[in-house]
Amino acid sequence: QCAGCPDPPSFPTRRSSDLLFLAAGVIVSCTLADRFGATAMLRWGFVGCVASGLLMGTMLGSASLWVVFAWLALSLFAMGFAYGPLGGWLPSLFDAGVRYTGVSITFNLGGILGGALAPIAAQALAARGGLGLVGAYLVAAGVLSLGGLALLKRR
Repeated sequence: QCAGCPDPPSFPTRRSSDLLFLAAGVIVSCTLADRFGATAMLRWGFVGCVASGLLMGTMLGSASLWVVFAWLALSLFAMGFAYGPLGGWLPSLFDAGVRYTGVSITFNLGGILGGALAPIAAQALAARGGLGLVGAYLVAAGVLSLGGLALLKRR
């Protein structure tokens, strides 16, 4: 801290401002999904995940608060594109007779597996190879998601 410099914002303040980018991604992607389709917006979200993974090591490893903020903003905006149209897209995968069960099981299993296993895997990868390896994990997740989306589109 330098003499006369303002105190940096607290972590909760920075975290809250990052989350505005997630909200913006959800709003923008849902608005565009009405015009171009949910599949297209999900695709952009998964491409954003790949980009986020490619930039992760460099940007999060920098000593600059603004570079870290930029990475978080980009990543959360892309997450909004992947998450926003999901609620309307998932039901379209199932026939009406099993739609509620299918969406419920799909969404909750995905949340449990992704929400529980991803941080454990990321921690293990970071301990073994640093942020670049965690970024590669994000790239792999984005590529697999794009592949799954392409397979479902052909159905």
